Amino acid sequence: MEYLNFLIDFIIVFLGILCALFFDKINQKRSHKKRINNIMDIVKKDLVNDLENAEKIIKIIQKDILYKKVINAEVLSDEEKKLSMHLTASYPLFQISTRGFNLLKDAKVDFDFKDSDLITEIINLYDINLDIINSYSLYLRNNTESNFRSFTKYSWAVKFYKFEISDGYLEFLKSTEYKSRVSYHYMFINGAWKSAISRFKNEIKETLPKIEKSSFN
Repeated sequence: MEYLNFLIDFIIVFLGILCALFFDKINQKRSHKKRINNIMDIVKKDLVNDLENAEKIIKIIQKDILYKKVINAEVLSDEEKKLSMHLTASYPLFQISTRGFNLLKDAKVDFDFKDSDLITEIINLYDINLDIINSYSLYLRNNTESNFRSFTKYSWAVKFYKFEISDGYLEFLKSTEYKSRVSYHYMFINGAWKSAISRFKNEIKETLPKIEKSSFN
């Protein structure tokens, strides 16, 4: 009888532990899914924000005709002459929002539940585009800084760095050297830079409807 009572007590304790572990696992999964849902809300907001910014930057690049006017030696207004001072020393900035992405990477996603493939797709989306856009942005930043510093060798540089127009600068504006710099800078902005942003924009457009249809909505 004592042995039987001991066995019954043992079974009861064992079943109690199993039940506790079972419910604990369920609660952990619920908590984990709730966290993933919250993170995906942030990811969605980031993507919507990036989509709007990408579309604005692309429009700015497409509408900027000053590059072409300088390259083709067209007549410039006084305002355009002043704006031309920035052509090789600036570029339309674009930066991917990464708050949601960083949270998602650190969330230790349980890939057993529904829509885990979508999370993998989103992580890959960020990994690829961050690498490309950050690389191009760094190149453009270095190029603009190099162009800006290079003007120190000219006599008109003092006025230039105070954003004042001078006769020396206006002559330089017509030179083959400046047109070549503008042409190269514009080629990269209107080519690789715009293409990278456009690609990210298009991939966002493909991803957002999937998030809307998923359990992360």
